[in-house]
Amino acid sequence: MTGMNISIVGVLLGVLLLAFPLGLLYWLDRKSLVRTVKQLVQWLVFVALTAAVLRYVFVFNRSWLNIVYVIVMIITAVVMYAKKAKYFVPLLVGTAVAVTVIACYILLVVFRTGNALDARWLIPVCACLTADGVWIGSKGLQAYDYNRRTHNGMFEFLIGNGAKPAEAMKRFARKAVLSAFVPAFRRLSTMGMVVVPAMMAGLLLAGADVIGAALVFALIAIGGLCCGGISIAVSIIVSEQQQRKNR
Repeated sequence: MTGMNISIVGVLLGVLLLAFPLGLLYWLDRKSLVRTVKQLVQWLVFVALTAAVLRYVFVFNRSWLNIVYVIVMIITAVVMYAKKAKYFVPLLVGTAVAVTVIACYILLVVFRTGNALDARWLIPVCACLTADGVWIGSKGLQAYDYNRRTHNGMFEFLIGNGAKPAEAMKRFARKAVLSAFVPAFRRLSTMGMVVVPAMMAGLLLAGADVIGAALVFALIAIGGLCCGGISIAVSIIVSEQQQRKNR
């Protein structure tokens, strides 16, 4: 690793830091300790597998392999966030379209990387965009579906009185967007105080200067919000098409 030389002993000493929180759990609630240890082991296995796969992807750095990794990453994220089976396809299509469009724009127009399919750029940027796109998209889609089912009579009334489907959907889409973006902006403000220094630290450790790290984070965060908006819009359209086919 560039700029670092972490030995096995260093890793073991770092893991030793877990002794204090685990010791507290052992003292206060031994039942929670067992559950926590299981979750911790699962997390460590996930990190190890992800590191192994990413090492292979970054070493070979083939365009098709990088794209496959991004596709698997998006599918995995959607599986985790799609609370119901009927949300899977709309959320998958919405997130995939949003990530593709915004990633191309950021990599080719904003950052001007030259090779947008390079693993060093494609995977980190798509990972950040996927996280925002699927999180915002899932909240918006769930809110839209709930209001659509709860007030379906209003939707049919509007259609029956000559409103176009887009006009009738607008009432429900408004609540969906607010339900998703209000917590998203609130989370962004919280990230500005807590998460930003941590993420910038990662960029600084990778060799970026302070201004460059701040700009990269800010631009990707803005792209994530746009990604979330596209994800909501596409997910709602796909969801509506599914409902019409099932009638």
